[in-house]
Amino acid sequence: MGVPDSSERVSYFFDRVLGKFIDLLVAAAFLRLGDLMGGDFLGAVSGTAYLLVADGLPGGSLGKRMTRLSVRRSSGGNCRYFESTIRNIPVAFAFLIGLIPWVGWFLMLSVLGIEFVMLVGTRTDHRLGDDWAGTNVEGKGYPPVGRDIPDFGAPEDPVPGKNRPL
Repeated sequence: MGVPDSSERVSYFFDRVLGKFIDLLVAAAFLRLGDLMGGDFLGAVSGTAYLLVADGLPGGSLGKRMTRLSVRRSSGGNCRYFESTIRNIPVAFAFLIGLIPWVGWFLMLSVLGIEFVMLVGTRTDHRLGDDWAGTNVEGKGYPPVGRDIPDFGAPEDPVPGKNRPL
């Protein structure tokens, strides 16, 4: 993507991480719902399936919608289910190994950490899954954090005797 301004780049990374965190929360909700329905396997499958195909849904995943990001193919056009599945394999893998008792959380955070290092450490701002699927994540024209805030200046001094606050 190559965002030139550092504040825009930080905002972009924050939005991507927040969007993926929201998607992981939705997958965890599917996991919990499966547990409540009496099937651990059903919850794991439904959470993993959501993570894999979420970016291919019309309008993108819930996390992408909330952060105003969209996944586009490098060749142009919206992300399809196939590209969504390929690009989210590392995250779905992290979600599944997170279910392993005792060491799962550590392994999950390790995989997600590698994904984050790939995102921050490349000039193209791609995760490993973006490189595999040939996709880009783009913002939808929102102002970066701290930008476009009007400066109204200091309030004018009231004229003595007129328009004085009580």
